[in-house]
Amino acid sequence: MAFSSTVSPKHCRLSSAASSSSYFPKFQIPLKLNKITPCHSSSSKFPPSIVCVLTEKQSMAAQAVDEPAAIQRPDSFGRFGKFGGKYVPETLMHALDELETAFKSLATDEAFQKELDGILRDYVGRESPLYFAERLTEHYKRPNGEGPLIYLKREDLNHTGAHKINNAVAQALLAKRLGKKRIIAETGAGQHGVATATVCARFGLECIIYMGAQDMERQALNVFRMRLLGAEVRAVHSGTATLKDATSEAIRDWVTNVETTHYILGSVAGPHPYPMMVRDFHAVIGKETRKQALEKWGGKPDVLVACIGGGSNAMGLFHEFVDDDNVRLIGVEAAGFGIDSGKHAATLTKGEVGVLHGAMSYLLQDEDGQIVEPHSISAGLDYPGVGPEHSFLKDLGRAEYYSITDEEALEAFKRLSRLEGIIPALETSHALAYLEKLCPTLPNGTRLVLNCSGRGDKDVQTAIKYLKMMAGEDKFKQFDFHLRSLSSSARDSNFVTDPASDPSLLNSVKSLCDLCRSEKSEDLIARVYPHLNRIFQRCLSSISQSQTSNGLLLLAILQFFLDFGDVVLHDADPNLRTFFKSCLSREFADPVVAEATLDFLNANKKKFSSSFPTLLPQFFPLLLKLIAWNGEKLEKAFHRVFPGLISQGSFLPLFPSIVDFPILVVALEKVEKSSGSLVGSSIASIQKSSAPEMLLALMDEAYTGSTIGDGGADSESEDSSTMAVADPFFLELLKDENDGLAERHWASPAVAVALQAAVSTSMSDRLKQALRMTPRLLDMYTAIAIREVNDSLICALVPLLMARYSNLFPEKLFLYEVQKRILELMLAGFNRSPSFIALLKKPIVDRLGEAYDSPSKTELALQLCWAIGEHGGGGEAHKDAARELFESLELLLYENLSSSRVRLRESALGSDSAKSRKSSQSRLLCFVVTAIAKLATYHRELLPRARVSLTKVARSRISDARVWKRARDYLGLMNEPAICLSILGPCESPSKGMQKLGTVNWSEGGTKMISHLPFYLLGAQEGPPHDFSFMDVLPGS
Repeated sequence: MAFSSTVSPKHCRLSSAASSSSYFPKFQIPLKLNKITPCHSSSSKFPPSIVCVLTEKQSMAAQAVDEPAAIQRPDSFGRFGKFGGKYVPETLMHALDELETAFKSLATDEAFQKELDGILRDYVGRESPLYFAERLTEHYKRPNGEGPLIYLKREDLNHTGAHKINNAVAQALLAKRLGKKRIIAETGAGQHGVATATVCARFGLECIIYMGAQDMERQALNVFRMRLLGAEVRAVHSGTATLKDATSEAIRDWVTNVETTHYILGSVAGPHPYPMMVRDFHAVIGKETRKQALEKWGGKPDVLVACIGGGSNAMGLFHEFVDDDNVRLIGVEAAGFGIDSGKHAATLTKGEVGVLHGAMSYLLQDEDGQIVEPHSISAGLDYPGVGPEHSFLKDLGRAEYYSITDEEALEAFKRLSRLEGIIPALETSHALAYLEKLCPTLPNGTRLVLNCSGRGDKDVQTAIKYLKMMAGEDKFKQFDFHLRSLSSSARDSNFVTDPASDPSLLNSVKSLCDLCRSEKSEDLIARVYPHLNRIFQRCLSSISQSQTSNGLLLLAILQFFLDFGDVVLHDADPNLRTFFKSCLSREFADPVVAEATLDFLNANKKKFSSSFPTLLPQFFPLLLKLIAWNGEKLEKAFHRVFPGLISQGSFLPLFPSIVDFPILVVALEKVEKSSGSLVGSSIASIQKSSAPEMLLALMDEAYTGSTIGDGGADSESEDSSTMAVADPFFLELLKDENDGLAERHWASPAVAVALQAAVSTSMSDRLKQALRMTPRLLDMYTAIAIREVNDSLICALVPLLMARYSNLFPEKLFLYEVQKRILELMLAGFNRSPSFIALLKKPIVDRLGEAYDSPSKTELALQLCWAIGEHGGGGEAHKDAARELFESLELLLYENLSSSRVRLRESALGSDSAKSRKSSQSRLLCFVVTAIAKLATYHRELLPRARVSLTKVARSRISDARVWKRARDYLGLMNEPAICLSILGPCESPSKGMQKLGTVNWSEGGTKMISHLPFYLLGAQEGPPHDFSFMDVLPGS
């Protein structure tokens, strides 16, 4: 976290002192930020992290200070040229000023210096040796025997095993002088944390160490050491969970507890005076080196080499020699997977100027000022910034900075261990690795001193993991082999335009995914990802010309993206959508790809529901095409995927797609008949065939929602294949994406002709399977609708159910099964919310008006009458709607009575048809009569009209006695309110004042009894509806 409370979107002031007019004697301007961006950090009550990059003019202004002839490092404002400074909130200004004052006073305090020197000598073990590495020197000799002489400054022999103890001891003494008894620190590799915990144990101070969760895993040994020493180690999970984030958390703690806490910053970073103070406490390294060099060879070193993360060990060595122009200063950064890979920590090589953790320096950041996640095998170098003095020395040209990869560092780690018997830290190994490049360029006899900043005990587990890979154990040999296969396939000109044509590529992708999954190594994942991403994009770009199926390869790569997207910061959503649009839309007919797709969707069901909830609902038409073409062998797998197809946006459009499932098969078969096979290499020929242009638009990649013109074929043509592709209905069926509720063109002659032809001729096995599968899909749809879908969607679905009830694929068994399920879903909706009847009175009235148009419409009207009566037209609260529904029922009843419709039809039809028609219409009238009676029982104001209507029916003596007898029974019941209410009233009491049915009212037991007779006994044979009257239940005289 950068200190942000003094940073505003328009201006940036360095500190209360630095912002005064005296700071800029020549250029009195504010520093305007070019970029201000919050860093990735956990939520906090403190301001978010701020990274700011200064414009070039502002940087020049910051340098426009009258400097003395000799460079002062830092100047009186804590700046090294334009770098450094105090970018801090006012909360910390007093603490920093107090710290700077105390540090300057103690620098001349003989008692303090004597105490510090004694602890460094007796407790830390200084001075550390300057060791001549004889065998390492021999290793770098050239064939002629010449080469540099290499010395190691053995900071690894200090107490705690690293240079960090120098600074920790001094700052702990300083904290005691300031009266601070609580110490906090950050750590990456753990060495600074161990050193801080050590000195706190030595001086009896409370100690809290902040460490990134990722670093804690890499440096488990040091975590144990810190806790053993009595420190509290707090894991930091925010951001990248490494050193940057640990530093941010430590600063937040300091802001909160500044009065009682001293922050032992572990590197030459942070706000002034920390870069100066930490450097001076570590300067003992360089002072000893000068003294020891004079003793050993009577001169100075020629070259100094040290690793660079934040830069404390390097600055401790360099500081003594900065003014010695004839001494080369070389810092070595972490190049990670490579300087151009984007996964490195080479701040001085690739960084830009910005502000982080309170100081201006070079940072790893993107064009928006966001911190770029660094990477290094070494936790101590895994930092996106660097000390400001290093930035200053770089720009000044006084020091040189280079970078070393993880692999090169590991080789140096092994090399020093085997040549000198010294196991170096992985941080030091980066500096050692640079000797491979540096030594061949040095003159003979050059005295080179390399700061061996720490020992490698802490890195053993990390080294084991990576060295296994480098040593070439079987699985890692396989990893390298398959990775090379990916790389060569990407480069091979034979496969560039069609990667899937390489038969070994799919196996390599799967093997690499399995290895990454088993090893759980982020480094392996990061190495594989660029190759897979490149191959994925090439597959998609070449898919329209490819003669090979791409589906299996793309699915394997998508599985990698889903499994490891969080590691490589890859959003798989665009790739998944592109796969559906560009690949699956072409290859859904391939049974192997279809099965693999369903397996892929089922394996990642939880990820799809949580991370990509709209993906499957968007592409349900394409998935229905997949299962329609591949049939029952994939039905079980599709059933497991099916719930994921339903969302608020797909619930309504999905219903007509399910009931039209067999018609989809007819359309696909006609496409195949007219254009060739839909499987494999024939896909390319389909695109070039003479099929209508609109069909090509549908089969090419995916349906985009744009208007598709007619294909030039006459919809009335007898050629069935032409009709299939030319009719808009078939185009709608063949789309790949859900774009809302489609209009179904059931009035189209082409549809009627095509479907009648499909039924009258021998049906294909695929169509027969679709006819069997549709009812099962409807069962799943109904179960999900009743259990999970909200009332508003159910209410919107009911008119659709009514509209599609009589418009279905014309196969008798299919009609029976599907219509039965449609009625069950509709009645379940009414039962769930009776108010739907009132809300939907217009479509209900319309359906009642069509009651005599066909047998299916008669059956629908009958069921609607049942629902109207059973639920009282929507209940007590909907009297107006109930009255309108009552009037519609009256109209239906009077129409029959006035025209004697039943008798007229009986004479017009043959005997068998007449009986069937008569029975159906009489049954409908029974339900109309019952609905009228029940509505009047619910709504007492309708009783007079109901008596009139029922009296007319009872007196009409129409041909079917069941109708007029039922009307007579109901008229009798209406004269007995208690019995009428029990039989014809609501199943559940609509108001508190109504007697609960099915119980005896004992207070009125002497005169009447209320008994409950379920309505379905009056209206159906096995549940609703029955075909016998109340007289059959209670015979009268």
